[in-house]
Amino acid sequence: MRKALESPPFDPVLLREVVAQAIEAYFTMEQGQSCDSLLKGLEELTGRTIHPFELHSAFSSIRPEAFAKQLLTSETDFLSDLTPDEMLELLNRVTHVRGDEYQLSYWIECLKRSTGNPRISDLIYWPGHYFGDGDETRDLSDQEILEIALRDGHAV
Repeated sequence: MRKALESPPFDPVLLREVVAQAIEAYFTMEQGQSCDSLLKGLEELTGRTIHPFELHSAFSSIRPEAFAKQLLTSETDFLSDLTPDEMLELLNRVTHVRGDEYQLSYWIECLKRSTGNPRISDLIYWPGHYFGDGDETRDLSDQEILEIALRDGHAV
């Protein structure tokens, strides 16, 4: 598998600074205080606009380290030219949770772009929702997931 699929390369100094700011923002939110100045600092470090909703969503679902990496990931960092073997490898890593929370979300985004299927995460985690029949007990192999994702592709 290509090295670039492990995760995009991050400037270690910048990553450390963004992680520190994200940890401080999480702590500040936990204390019930305003994070406006911390969001501005994160915006300056990352060069992107960050809506308070992004911070609130991250606070309730992922660790600050993963949030910091998400903030530093640009649209061009996601690969969209995966080979079938690479897609199967990523599906295996996702379905067997062989990566940290940032890697898992990064891999799913790469799979979305390579299969053309924006609902591949539903297919992986909530097949009953994907198929509209409510059967969440369906146990699809990685190969079956890939075939369905590719078949449905841009038609979803």
